[in-house]
Amino acid sequence: MTSPTDTEAEDTSRAWAAGMWAVKLDEGGMSEAEISEWISWCERDHRNLAAFEEMQSLWSAATKYPPQASSTPKATRKSLSSWRRIVIAASIAAISTVAFSVFHRDRSPEVDRIPVGVGRVGTVETKMATNQKAILPDGSRVEVGARSVLDVDFSGGKRELKLREGQAYFQVEHDPDHPFVVEADLVRVVAIGTAFDVSRSLSEIAITVQEGTVKVFRINGDAHPVKAEAGYQLVFDKSTGKMRRSIVDPSVAMGWREGRLEFTGDKLDVVIASVNRYAPHRIVLQDPELGNLVFTGTVFVDSIDSSLDAMQQVFALQIQRTEHEVILTKRR
Repeated sequence: MTSPTDTEAEDTSRAWAAGMWAVKLDEGGMSEAEISEWISWCERDHRNLAAFEEMQSLWSAATKYPPQASSTPKATRKSLSSWRRIVIAASIAAISTVAFSVFHRDRSPEVDRIPVGVGRVGTVETKMATNQKAILPDGSRVEVGARSVLDVDFSGGKRELKLREGQAYFQVEHDPDHPFVVEADLVRVVAIGTAFDVSRSLSEIAITVQEGTVKVFRINGDAHPVKAEAGYQLVFDKSTGKMRRSIVDPSVAMGWREGRLEFTGDKLDVVIASVNRYAPHRIVLQDPELGNLVFTGTVFVDSIDSSLDAMQQVFALQIQRTEHEVILTKRR
């Protein structure tokens, strides 16, 4: 029987291998034999491919925001090469630290029925770093993210919910006579039978569709809805009142259900708002300008400190830790 120690060592080795393959592929010049070996390694175990994809995600962010280089072409190439290797090393360290807990923790907590009580009305409120699965009165299922608040009202034949804070994933039972409505701040999402995710922060509201189709209305705004089908995401910008629609991989947006927060071109203030729901100490962006930086990468909820340390290699920022907060400031 394989012991936890053996498994943890295997996952650490996998993370190192993924990092080395990322370096080789970026540098180019691989022989046909090496390419064949890389493909075989990825196909040998689905966890190998997953580890490589995680490394590529962090790698993408690092190459998008390199440090200031020397003015000479030779020095520039040397600086960027060293920079990439530093980021890979930091990424491997972060992934290795959490590999065992991410791959082997219990991902299927017991599903609890919401205590709706008289009138079929209730509230689900989650704590820091705690997601909660539940079955709604009509049989629909919901998973509420950490530090989130969801109001439920199924009285009088209604299926209405209000996400007051945080994030939630919904699997809706088909019922054309009773639309399933989720209100989140300035938008209202209407579905009949589908699966989708809603996330709200101080600056935006994101709706990601996994199955079926939803209609999204602006509250107190245009009466005409914006539709989104499976594989699409709608993001409502609170400051401009505009809504953008894009093609996404739903599994990326919903990675929080499996212990990872994945971001693709998101502003850092949105990233930190999501991470703060899982962080034991509140993360503060001391310089407002930092919030406009664009981040692509993965933050593991079991190793937030390691992920923040790796961010220092991507952005020109520094971290100051106090008893109650983690403060991010511009690097001087």
